[in-house]
Amino acid sequence: MLSPTIRHAMGLTRAMDERYLWADALCIVQDDVQETRHQLLLMGKLYASATFTIVCTDGDGSEGIPGIQGISHPRNLYQVAFPLFASSEKVTIQDEGMNCYYPSTPSNYFRRAWTFQEYALSKRRLIVGKKTFHWICPSAAFCESTVSFDTRNNHLHEGQYLSLIRNTLSGRPCLKEFERVVRDYNGRNHSFPEDALAGVTGILEILSRSFEGGFIYGMPVMYFHTALMWSNVRPELAERRRHSGKDHSILQGSCLPSWSWLGWKDANINFNGNDGRLEDNSEVTVGIVQWSSHESATPSNLRPVGPSFPSTILDDTLKRGLAQGWTSQKSNRSNRKSKSSMVGDVVFQHSSMPGSLFWGWFPIKEHQSDLRPVTPPQHAFLSCKARRGWFRVEQKRRSLGSKNFEVFDMHEKYCGWLQLILWPKVKELPCRDSGQSQLVELVATCIQKRGYTNYGVLCIKWEDGVAYRKGVGGIYSEAWESHDLEDVDLILG
Repeated sequence: MLSPTIRHAMGLTRAMDERYLWADALCIVQDDVQETRHQLLLMGKLYASATFTIVCTDGDGSEGIPGIQGISHPRNLYQVAFPLFASSEKVTIQDEGMNCYYPSTPSNYFRRAWTFQEYALSKRRLIVGKKTFHWICPSAAFCESTVSFDTRNNHLHEGQYLSLIRNTLSGRPCLKEFERVVRDYNGRNHSFPEDALAGVTGILEILSRSFEGGFIYGMPVMYFHTALMWSNVRPELAERRRHSGKDHSILQGSCLPSWSWLGWKDANINFNGNDGRLEDNSEVTVGIVQWSSHESATPSNLRPVGPSFPSTILDDTLKRGLAQGWTSQKSNRSNRKSKSSMVGDVVFQHSSMPGSLFWGWFPIKEHQSDLRPVTPPQHAFLSCKARRGWFRVEQKRRSLGSKNFEVFDMHEKYCGWLQLILWPKVKELPCRDSGQSQLVELVATCIQKRGYTNYGVLCIKWEDGVAYRKGVGGIYSEAWESHDLEDVDLILG
C-alpha cells in the first residue's frame, strides 16, 4: 500500500506536467542486495540529474503533502487578513517562520544524514515545510505570501551546494569547498553510525571526477597528506562514531577509521592547508611518508595511496612535461605572496585561473560530463614507515580555554602544539601550573611550511597492534630533528 506522501507526490508530479517520479521506497529493490548496492551508488547522479526534487520536511510519510488542490486535504493555515488602505483588496499575514525555508530551520529532515545528498545535489527543489510551499533554484526563490526575488547574486540559502562547490564541479578541486560539505554532513544523525560512508557516497562519486584518485573513507587521495592533518575546532561537541554491531550494511566500507573525519560525529572539521594556491596565510604541506591502504590490521595486498598533489617542479612526473593548461615561471619577490611558497624556485599558473599562482600543479578536469567517477577500494587501515618520538603535553598557562596544548621535550623545552579530537580527553591533561605533564606518542607524516617549518604529527594510541588517531599537531623542525626518535612500522586504524 502506498503511503500518503507518495500518493500525493504522484499527483503533484502529474500536475507539474512531469511523467516520471522517483521514490526511494519504491524504486530501490529492497530484497536484491546487488541491485540495491548499485542504486545507492547512483543516488548522487540521480538527484543531480533530476528536473526537480520534492522535499518534504514535515513529519513522515504517513502525513502526506497537504494543500494540493484536488489531490490532498486542505492545510488549514492560520492567516490574518487586513484591508489595504481604502480599497477592497486585502493582504494576509502569517507566521514569519512559514514564509521562507532555510536549511538551518530546526527540522528532522535536516538532521538526517540520508537526506543530505538529495538536498545538496538537487538543482531545483520544491520544498514543503511548515505546511507551506517554497521553490528554490539557482536563479530564484519563491515562497508563499512573499514577493519573489533574484538570488543569483546573494546567498539566499547556504544549502545550495551546487553553487558552494562551483570550482570543484567545474574541474578545479578545492579543499575548502569540500570542507564545507564535510562540516554540514558530519553533524547529521544516522540510525546506524556505520552508514556514515554510505550516506555520502553519491556526492563523493560526483566530486571524484575533479579530485584525482577519488576518496578513501571520505579523504581525498590527491590531497591525502594535507587531509590527514585535519583538526576539530569544536572538540567539546564531537564524539567517536562506533559500529552498532548489527550486520545490515549493503555497501562496502562500514568501518569507522579513526584517521577519517567519518569516524567522528559532530567534529567541526578544518583541513589545515590549501590546494597549493599562494596566499598570504597559505600553508604548504609536503608528505614525507608513503601511505598504503589494506583491508585488515595485518598488512597484506598493500595498495599505495596516491599520487599526492600539488606536485612541484622537482617531481619525476614533471620530467615528462607539465599537465595541460599549466605553465611554470621563475619565482621572485613579486610573485611570492607568502613566505610559505619557499618550496623551490618555480611557481605555477593555469590558463583557467589567470590571476592565481600556485606552488605546485595538480590535475584540472574541465570536461566533467565526459568523465567517469573514481572509486578506489575502501580500505579501513593505513600503514607506512615513519619516525616517532615521545613528548610531554601540557595545557597552555595563559589560555586555559584554548583547544591547543603545548608540547615540550624531556628537558622542558617548548617544541610545538597539539590538538586532541575529543574535549573530555583534553580536560584530563594536567596544566602547566601543576608541575605535571602527560607523555604522548607523536608520529611525523608531513612537513608544513608557513614562513617557518613544522613537522606535521599525529598523536596516536596503540591497541592490539593498531594505532588510533587521537589528535594532530606541529613540532618545530629543529626540535623534531634533535629529539630522540625511532623508526616505526605504523598501522593506523
